[in-house]
Order: sequence, then structure tokens, then C-alpha cells
Amino acid sequence: MQEAYELLPWPLMLAVMGLGVVLVLIACLPTAWVDWLLRYLHSRFGETPR
Repeated sequence: MQEAYELLPWPLMLAVMGLGVVLVLIACLPTAWVDWLLRYLHSRFGETPR
């Protein structure tokens, strides 16, 4: 980590880390929304979820 600190200024390093966290959240979001939507539709129309 010390080598990265010497090569990059800390604001840039924080921005890259923040971008990584945002990309992970965006990658996980569709699955969570699809699961939520399917559970909602099943409960709305009275079907039992699989």
C-alpha cells in the first residue's frame, strides 16, 4: 500500500476506491431488484414463490 501511496496522490486513490465500490453496488443491483420484483408479484397475485 505504501508504494501505491507514493505513486498516486491520495484524492485520486480515494476516487478509484470509491469508483470500485460504486461499480460493485451497480453490479449487484439488478439481481436484488429482480428478486424483489418477483417476490412482490408473487405476493400480489397470490401465487406461492418457487
